[in-house]
Amino acid sequence: MHDIKAIRENPDRFERAWSAKGLSGKAAAAVALDAQLRAALTASETAQAKRNEISKQIGQAKAAKDEARAADLLAQVETLKGEGAQAAEDQARLSAELRDLLSTLPNLPDDSVPAGDDEAGNVEVRRWGTPRDIADPKDH
Repeated sequence: MHDIKAIRENPDRFERAWSAKGLSGKAAAAVALDAQLRAALTASETAQAKRNEISKQIGQAKAAKDEARAADLLAQVETLKGEGAQAAEDQARLSAELRDLLSTLPNLPDDSVPAGDDEAGNVEVRRWGTPRDIADPKDH
């Protein structure tokens, strides 16, 4: 499987190589999924940080016997729990999509390899010896 960091840093190289294999647009799709995944991760972490900060404030409000403020802060924590849960679901879904995409993409061919639809486009570089002439070859 390819490293998303390498694709993010040099998408043109991956796009050229995959386009030669008939898979154009895959590098851009991988980079876009990665950006969405990173945004979901940031949203999840931001919601968690806000929850932690508000939780500290709840403790301070309860210590000061300010039950109205504590109840208001508890409602904010519940809202942030929902936002964090949604962001975590998005993160899991996007992570799975990105993993599935990256696992289906082929290795990059060397720059010296000619582009072709199938093995008929291969170039014979050299031949050693003479091939055997088999009268009745069997298909393996």
